[in-house]
Amino acid sequence: MTARDDFLGVVDKVLIEIEDIKRHTDQPQAKDPLGPWDLEFRPLTEEEKQEFLNSLNDDGMRILAELAPRR
Repeated sequence: MTARDDFLGVVDKVLIEIEDIKRHTDQPQAKDPLGPWDLEFRPLTEEEKQEFLNSLNDDGMRILAELAPRR
C-alpha cells in the first residue's frame, strides 16, 4: 500500500464521517422536556412576596425600587 492509498483511505473516512454528521444534524432533534421554553411560572402568593421583600438587603431594595414601575 502506498502513501497515496493511505491518504485516500483517510480522506474517504473523513468524508463518510462528514456525511454522517450532516445526516445527524439534518434530523429534527427531540425537544428537551425540561428546557427553559417549557417552564411555566405561577404568580407569587402574598406570603411569598413578603418573604422575598424581607430577604432583600439594602442594595436589593434599591434595585427593586429602580425597577418598580413609576406611579
